[in-house]
Amino acid sequence: MKKILSIATLLFAFATTSFSQSFFEFYFLSSGIRYDALLYIDANDNASVRVKYYSPEFRRYVAVDQGASTTTGPRGVAITCNYVVWANTTTSAEAYYAPDNFFLGYDAYGSPLLFNFDNNGAYSAVYGLRQLQTYYDFTSAYNRYALN
Repeated sequence: MKKILSIATLLFAFATTSFSQSFFEFYFLSSGIRYDALLYIDANDNASVRVKYYSPEFRRYVAVDQGASTTTGPRGVAITCNYVVWANTTTSAEAYYAPDNFFLGYDAYGSPLLFNFDNNGAYSAVYGLRQLQTYYDFTSAYNRYALN
């Protein structure tokens, strides 16, 4: 099963590639829980975010997918997530997870900065932000975020 998922992910990455796509991996903390996230921004400024975290409510790791839109400004990109579903489904997860909103900018040295505010108004600091440079990096990260 893992092999099929890896091949499907790789094919998806190659089929949807363009030079203006961006992939970022990071994590944020909220209420003592670590949320690992993978952000994808395509050539048309659409975005998606996959978040994997341990849910005390379900007593296991869960993952959600968020569709998002982006707005580019002079200081960076605002990423507004507008719906949340359980990963790889169309079932809404908004009763358990508030959509995230991110702001992606760059500091004076050109390093990326990311901030998170969810739809409930909670601020979460973002750590470990790194831009993935290759499709292999993205596929590897995507597989780590898959629940098997």
